[in-house]
Amino acid sequence: MQVKNSFTKNSPSKFRKLNINRVIRQQGILIFLIVLVIIISFISSDFITKDNIINLLKQISILSIVICGMTFCLVGGNFDLSVGSIISLSGFIAVSLLSKNMLLGIVAAIIAGAIVGLVNGLIIGKLKANAILVTIGTMSIVQAILLLLSKGSYVQVPYEHPYRIIGTGFVYGIPVPVIICAIIIIISYVLLHHTTTGRRIFAVGTNRVVSKFSGINNTWITVFTFIISGVLAAIAGIILASRVTSATPKAGVGYEFDAIAAAVLGGVSLFGGSGNVLKAVTGALIIGIIANSMLLIGIPFQINLIIKGLIIIGVVGLDNYFRGRQI
Repeated sequence: MQVKNSFTKNSPSKFRKLNINRVIRQQGILIFLIVLVIIISFISSDFITKDNIINLLKQISILSIVICGMTFCLVGGNFDLSVGSIISLSGFIAVSLLSKNMLLGIVAAIIAGAIVGLVNGLIIGKLKANAILVTIGTMSIVQAILLLLSKGSYVQVPYEHPYRIIGTGFVYGIPVPVIICAIIIIISYVLLHHTTTGRRIFAVGTNRVVSKFSGINNTWITVFTFIISGVLAAIAGIILASRVTSATPKAGVGYEFDAIAAAVLGGVSLFGGSGNVLKAVTGALIIGIIANSMLLIGIPFQINLIIKGLIIIGVVGLDNYFRGRQI
């Protein structure tokens, strides 16, 4: 009886603390997003307008597609720093082949992204090479190939070409890039969180040794995650080239770091085995809103980078704090 009274007396406060920690970890990104939107709405009257929201969603959609692929790699315990180069390459291929056949260009661009992903996955999965170093290497190789093909110049999308609809068109008032992004997010979420393959990706990212002894083919899972990342980066490059109506060798520079930053901001672990596609995309929304608000307010781009960096450091610090409290 005394044990029961002691439990009743001491447990509520402990449970309250645990629940608060759990709520902050699980819903903190959503709470932060809501607070951020409210604050910016008061600072700038131009933020909550139809034109600005549409422009914001079109910008975020491209990054969100890249983030979906990056989330597969991060959950599987790897990084993919080649996505920026894949974006540039795929956009260039798609636009270069428009004079022959638009569909051919799009398919060729996606295949190119898949090939780069396959190469990354095979080297990292079979040879157990460091993912950061390998993808930096493929990033440089792809960039060099693109510079040779383009000779350092850009290619323009012909005026009023149907290809422009992919990046600038609307369907019932909704931007086409946003529709494509939404479809990819749904597919990615289902694949990663509601399939056997998805569960295996989490298992490999959590503990490769245990997953191997459980009968999981670690090499295949690694190859699969990098192919997904390469294909989605290629799709993002196709949309980006259509949206800006041209393709340049430097079009995708920086997307790899923004994708990782947004994923981490959305709670995806840098150490593998933990993450959620929807929360990762929420991280992209936050980064997009910050960049958009800085532009509306007139704050220099350099300050935007500083604020982005501080937010990421803060999120990583909080994540480590709450992880430590759970041990």
